[in-house]
Amino acid sequence: MEILLHKIKHLSIFLLLFMIINIANCDTFDIVRNIFSLDKIEDNIFIDKQIKINSNLNYLYTEYSSDSLYNRSLIHFHKIQFHSPIINKKLQFGCSYEFNYSAYQNILNSEYTMGSINFLSKNYDIYLKTKLNKHSLKIKYKHKSIDNNFLLKIYKFPHSKTDSTVNRYLYNLLEPTFGDSINFYPKTINNIINIYYSAPQIFNFYPFINLQFHFLDIKIDERHLNTNSPKLDGERYTQIGNTFYPFQLKLGITSKKNIMFFFGYSETNLEPKWKQIVSPELYDINVLSNGNFKFTNWKIGYKNNAGEKYYFLGASQGKLKWQQELTTPVLGYLFFLPIAHQLNIDLQIFHKTQIVQYGIYFNNKHFSINPEFGYIHSLASVDISYIANLEYGLTSINEHENYLYDINLFNLKLHSNYSFKEKIKIYFNCSQMIPYVRKISGGELISKPEKRKKKYYGGLMIEIGMNYYY
Repeated sequence: MEILLHKIKHLSIFLLLFMIINIANCDTFDIVRNIFSLDKIEDNIFIDKQIKINSNLNYLYTEYSSDSLYNRSLIHFHKIQFHSPIINKKLQFGCSYEFNYSAYQNILNSEYTMGSINFLSKNYDIYLKTKLNKHSLKIKYKHKSIDNNFLLKIYKFPHSKTDSTVNRYLYNLLEPTFGDSINFYPKTINNIINIYYSAPQIFNFYPFINLQFHFLDIKIDERHLNTNSPKLDGERYTQIGNTFYPFQLKLGITSKKNIMFFFGYSETNLEPKWKQIVSPELYDINVLSNGNFKFTNWKIGYKNNAGEKYYFLGASQGKLKWQQELTTPVLGYLFFLPIAHQLNIDLQIFHKTQIVQYGIYFNNKHFSINPEFGYIHSLASVDISYIANLEYGLTSINEHENYLYDINLFNLKLHSNYSFKEKIKIYFNCSQMIPYVRKISGGELISKPEKRKKKYYGGLMIEIGMNYYY
């Protein structure tokens, strides 16, 4: 329990920085930018017929420590993408296919655990672009499916050297309840509809509207073996997840010189649930978790993409509210009384964020290089409270804390490509994000654990690929 409570202290910041709907195939800086809903607007540029193959390695966050659960938090994708549009002067209809696969061993290594994961994702795009009487319309449908197999091996479980009551009613019951191997099968299906409309010119500007709707279904099936008692013995199937419908709306104007100004709003609502699909109905708990999650965001932005230089200025303000009830399964019995523990979390995060990006193009006949600098600054106010109800002599914990964080994210990015015989383009991208997060105010949720030597690294993205135009 001490380990869990220590991690809760950092949970709010990780939720804000890594609440990701579309995490694949973008660098860490773009991931954070998308979280704050300062993501790029769908444009109306026609796509050439092409086959795109690339490999992407993204180090999100790594913490080197003997007890860390964040070791090797990376994403590695091998992608094949086809674009096959049908083009004339006023109409483009096309589709694309994208395939990603990666496998990892020895992840989440610690003195307690070791894991392995297989990742497979498939994306299908269908799009229609047209220009009629100075009206521009783009409709795009994307289907994204992700299937994972994640095995977590547990070498040993926590144990208190000083509190025998905690051991008797919590720690000693974990191993027979969950076993030494836990299998997770996450599956995500995301259907996205994006509509971009640009009106005829008004005072040298083109008004536009961009609507995006998600129909997102996330389910994580989990399996473990319970050997606690005759009443509870057997294989357990649990399921985490829900269906929800994020959306975003953007209104703005563009000019012929690639200058854009916009403002918008986005919202995500979901009810995260965790239920046991197979359990002894008379002896175990069916619903292990239930909650409400809402993230709303307002944003404004200005982009100038004229000439060999470009820059983007943006700001956003949003609020995240999350209430969650968590309970363990029945861990055992004290005579005839079931032993289970409960945790209630109430979290609110309010942020004010600004972003600056600046880049420049250097081109010759065959070679192009594009360095870019980015900076995100955010003030995040965090209000978190939780109540841990621990039965039969264990101390109940009731905490409420306020935090204020000053978040600074610097990013250096380089994009380069080489064109060969007008049909083949080879490109190399890399970026490094440098974070500086400072806690302005707020106390510790619990007493600090003993000091351990730790090293931190993250924010690096490396991508190499090839485009073939046909």
